[in-house]
Amino acid sequence: MVVRPKTKKDKPAAIELEPDAWPRFEQFIKQVAKAGPQHRPAAKAKTRKTKP
Repeated sequence: MVVRPKTKKDKPAAIELEPDAWPRFEQFIKQVAKAGPQHRPAAKAKTRKTKP
Protein backbone atom coordinates (compact mmCIF):
# COMPACT_ATOMS: atom_id res chain seq x y z
CA MET A 1 0.00 0.00 0.00
CA VAL A 2 1.39 3.37 -0.99
CA VAL A 3 0.66 6.30 1.30
CA ARG A 4 1.34 9.77 0.08
CA PRO A 5 2.94 12.16 2.54
CA LYS A 6 0.68 14.78 4.05
CA THR A 7 1.28 18.38 3.22
CA LYS A 8 0.23 21.55 4.98
CA LYS A 9 -2.41 22.06 2.28
CA ASP A 10 -4.23 18.86 3.29
CA LYS A 11 -7.11 19.69 5.59
CA PRO A 12 -8.39 17.08 8.02
CA ALA A 13 -11.80 15.74 7.12
CA ALA A 14 -14.62 17.06 9.28
CA ILE A 15 -16.19 14.42 11.48
CA GLU A 16 -19.95 14.40 11.31
CA LEU A 17 -21.80 12.75 14.17
CA GLU A 18 -25.37 11.56 14.10
CA PRO A 19 -27.72 13.76 16.18
CA ASP A 20 -28.41 10.92 18.62
CA ALA A 21 -24.81 9.67 18.85
CA TRP A 22 -24.19 10.65 22.48
CA PRO A 23 -27.40 9.10 23.90
CA ARG A 24 -26.71 5.92 21.91
CA PHE A 25 -23.16 5.82 23.28
CA GLU A 26 -24.41 6.25 26.86
CA GLN A 27 -26.97 3.47 26.38
CA PHE A 28 -24.27 1.18 25.02
CA ILE A 29 -22.03 1.86 28.03
CA LYS A 30 -24.89 1.09 30.43
CA GLN A 31 -25.52 -2.24 28.69
CA VAL A 32 -21.85 -3.17 28.80
CA ALA A 33 -21.60 -2.24 32.48
CA LYS A 34 -24.60 -4.45 33.33
CA ALA A 35 -23.21 -7.43 31.44
CA GLY A 36 -20.94 -9.81 33.29
CA PRO A 37 -17.28 -10.34 32.49
CA GLN A 38 -16.80 -11.89 29.07
CA HIS A 39 -13.24 -13.13 29.48
CA ARG A 40 -13.95 -15.78 32.14
CA PRO A 41 -15.90 -18.99 31.63
CA ALA A 42 -18.86 -19.57 33.91
CA ALA A 43 -17.95 -21.22 37.21
CA LYS A 44 -18.85 -24.89 37.39
CA ALA A 45 -20.66 -26.21 40.42
CA LYS A 46 -18.37 -28.41 42.50
CA THR A 47 -19.79 -31.65 43.82
CA ARG A 48 -18.68 -33.03 47.16
CA LYS A 49 -17.83 -36.65 47.60
CA THR A 50 -19.70 -38.18 50.49
CA LYS A 51 -18.23 -40.88 52.66
CA PRO A 52 -19.92 -44.29 52.21
